[in-house]
Amino acid sequence: MPPRWRASQLALTACAAVMLLNLGAPKTLLDLCDFVAATSYKHYGRDVECFDCFAGKGAVGSAFRLNGCKTVSQDLEMGPAHDLASTPGFLRAILNVLRCVPDGVLVMGPPCGSFVFMNLGTSRRSEHRPYGDESLPHVEMGSLLCSRALLLLLLATVRGVYTVLEQPGTSTMRYYPDLKAVAAAIQKHLGGKSWLTQYMWMGAWGAPTLKPTRVWGTPPWICNLYAKPSKSLRKKLLANSKRLKITFKKTKNGQTSVCGGPGLAATAAYPDGFGRRVFELYQMNKDHNGLQLLAKIKVAFALVQAKKTKCAKWKGAWRKANVAVLKRFVTKAAEKGLFQPIGPVNDREPYTYG
Repeated sequence: MPPRWRASQLALTACAAVMLLNLGAPKTLLDLCDFVAATSYKHYGRDVECFDCFAGKGAVGSAFRLNGCKTVSQDLEMGPAHDLASTPGFLRAILNVLRCVPDGVLVMGPPCGSFVFMNLGTSRRSEHRPYGDESLPHVEMGSLLCSRALLLLLLATVRGVYTVLEQPGTSTMRYYPDLKAVAAAIQKHLGGKSWLTQYMWMGAWGAPTLKPTRVWGTPPWICNLYAKPSKSLRKKLLANSKRLKITFKKTKNGQTSVCGGPGLAATAAYPDGFGRRVFELYQMNKDHNGLQLLAKIKVAFALVQAKKTKCAKWKGAWRKANVAVLKRFVTKAAEKGLFQPIGPVNDREPYTYG
């Protein structure tokens, strides 16, 4: 492996690198960060206030942009190069995280298809079987994207960037081993209030249905995403839900099939009101409680140096993240001497690795 890159704002500091490992991230993630920094440092710095990952229609990113904040978005709908399941797409995501300023925000809603109740008859995910039916490609893809999203969450955390992780209220992602381990590691190293969970109604922020939603993450303001819908709004949203015509059917093999009407897919997108609320809370925290997370990381680093805390490890860590493929890429890049600065690219279409 090449020597650690330390000449740019994109590169990890010693504090960030040590804490990344102590929070349980694989060593390969450090090498990937070095590769991205070495190939992009001449053209990028820490200039992004919001990274809207799995952006969909981009409601969160749009709210930040409308208020003059630099934003980057990433979603498979933007093209194959944005696919986090691919090595180029994951490297793009790492670059976007490294560009985020301290106190910036990373918002992620990993695909919930194999985690929500409508698919549980097929995916077989549950509290006691969080990986579900591992023979099904869409289930394995859901696990891969969830694990890689959590790697980005750890990277953002050690850089002092807040992360909001969102899922529908019925999602079994809360039982996912890597998520539980990441939450425990952050609580252990940064304090119990450094990882928060909030149940909320997305309908209160403009969704067409009530849409029970669960959010996890590191922002101290995450609980303020909750708002109680009024009685009149609740009545209206419940009426909208009935129009979706959700039906339950028994299949020949005894499983339960759940189907929804043509408007169901539209409920997955974040409403504009949610994006505006995230921006409001981000701005308030920046104005009054700036750099809290970065301060916690520095305190945790001092404790690690004093050998008062140990590296977080858990059985089967990151086995669904396909780290071996990422490791092979960065090893070949080092062997071929590809750790060289690249030409400038614009924010709309960042450099495609590979």
